[in-house]
Amino acid sequence: MISVQPGVFAGVGIADCTPILVADPVTRVCAAIHAGWKGTVARIVEKTAKRMIENRGSNPADILAYIGPCISFAHFEVGDEVAAQFSEEFKTRKGAKWHVDLKAANEAQLRAIGIQQIEIDPSCTVENNADFFSHRMEKGVTGRMLALIGFQVA
Repeated sequence: MISVQPGVFAGVGIADCTPILVADPVTRVCAAIHAGWKGTVARIVEKTAKRMIENRGSNPADILAYIGPCISFAHFEVGDEVAAQFSEEFKTRKGAKWHVDLKAANEAQLRAIGIQQIEIDPSCTVENNADFFSHRMEKGVTGRMLALIGFQVA
C-alpha cells in the first residue's frame, strides 16, 4: 500500500510475515508492505519501491526503509517446495528442514534497486512471542500487529 497524501497512512497487518515500511521524505511518498514468503518470492518489496521511484519521482538515495519484527531465520522452517523458490544465499538446510531468511531476502531486494538506508529490527516474533503475535507459535489462533507509516499534514 502506497500513500501519496500527507495525513493518509499506509498500513499492513502481520503475525510472522515481514512488515516493511519505506518512506521518501523529499517527495513525501511512503509505503507499507506485507512480505511473507510468497510476497518475498514475488519481489513485492522491489515492485513497490520501483513504483515510488518510477511513478512518484523518488530517488533511491532519499528512501528510508525499515524491516520490522517477523519470524527469524532460526525459526522459519520450510519444506523443499518453499526452499526451492529462494536462492542459496537466503536458505540453509538444518536436518530435514530448510530455514529461510526473509529479512535478508527483502533487504537484498531494496539494495538491488539502490536503497541503502535500511534499518532492520532484530526481533523475532517466535522468540519474542510475549511481545509480538506469531501465527506459527500460536498455531494460527492469534492477533495481528499493525505496521503504519505516513507523513503529517504540513
